[in-house]
Amino acid sequence: MLIALLPVAGVIFIVLIILAIIAALFGNEETFYRSYFVLPFDTNTYTITSPYGERTDPINNTTAFHSGIDVVPTSSNIVAVADGTVVISEVQESGGETVAIEHKVGGVMYRTFYHHLKENSRTVKVGDTVKQGQQVGIMGSTGRSTGDHLHFSLQKYNVKNQKFEYTDPSIIINNKVTSKEYSLFDYTDNKFSFPNNNDYMKDKLPTPDYKKPTITP
Repeated sequence: MLIALLPVAGVIFIVLIILAIIAALFGNEETFYRSYFVLPFDTNTYTITSPYGERTDPINNTTAFHSGIDVVPTSSNIVAVADGTVVISEVQESGGETVAIEHKVGGVMYRTFYHHLKENSRTVKVGDTVKQGQQVGIMGSTGRSTGDHLHFSLQKYNVKNQKFEYTDPSIIINNKVTSKEYSLFDYTDNKFSFPNNNDYMKDKLPTPDYKKPTITP
C-alpha cells in the first residue's frame, strides 16, 4: 500500500516545487506592489473613510462606483507613490485640484491619481518627471468633496484592450510602505527640498526658474 502511494506523493512533491518556483519568480500581487509603490503621503498613520468599489454616494445618497479610495493621513503632504511622468495637472469639476502620474514598474504601465488637493498647492506640471516621495500637492477638499481628504486612484494598462482601467488601490495603502526619501515643497521659497542635502533629485526637479503653477479661473 505504501509503495503504491509513492508515485502519487512524488507527483504532489513535484507540483509543490513548481508552485514554489513560480511564486519565487513572479511573487503575488501584494509582494509586487510592496516592491514598487509607497504610500501617497509622508506618514504611515491614516484613516480610510471610503473604500474602492460600490458605495452610497455621500452627497446624493445614491449607489455609485467609487473609482478610488478616500483616505485622511495625519500629514497633509501628498507625494508620488513611484517614479513617473506627470500626465495630468489641472482643476477638475469633480476631482478638484488633480495630479495624475504615469509609471512603468515591473514592465507594467500604471497611472496614479491624486484628487481634491488644496487650492493652488499643485507642485508639478504635465511633462514633469517625478521621483518616488516627491510632493505633488497638499491634501484638501476642492471639487466634489465633503471635507479634507485624498481620493487616491490607481489604473493599470490592459494590453489586450489597449487602455488604462481602474483597479483597487487599497493594497498600496494597506501595505503601509513609506518612501525611503522625501522631497517636500517649500511653499514660501517656492522650491523643493533635497533629502539629506544630497543630489538625490537634482536631475528630476524643474529648472531653478520654475514657478509653482497658478490657477486661472
